[in-house]
Amino acid sequence: MKLAAVNLSHLVIATVHCLIAISQNCDLGPSDVLFVLQAGHDINNNDFDDSRKAIGQIVEDFDIGPSKKVNTPQSLQT
Repeated sequence: MKLAAVNLSHLVIATVHCLIAISQNCDLGPSDVLFVLQAGHDINNNDFDDSRKAIGQIVEDFDIGPSKKVNTPQSLQT
């Protein structure tokens, strides 16, 4: 549970940073954004789905031009 709380706090910090930039009409210029979600035996499926939905809501606020949105899900095994 501690790991989930740490990941959630990072997501909250990133969300607040993005919302501040959006609310102040900051033009941060072109940016590469990467979201990493952990999915494993220790992560509840509902928590993973909630994280995916939260990231989807964050991305909706980004100004993404035509043909510039790249969605490349990757799966890494350790």
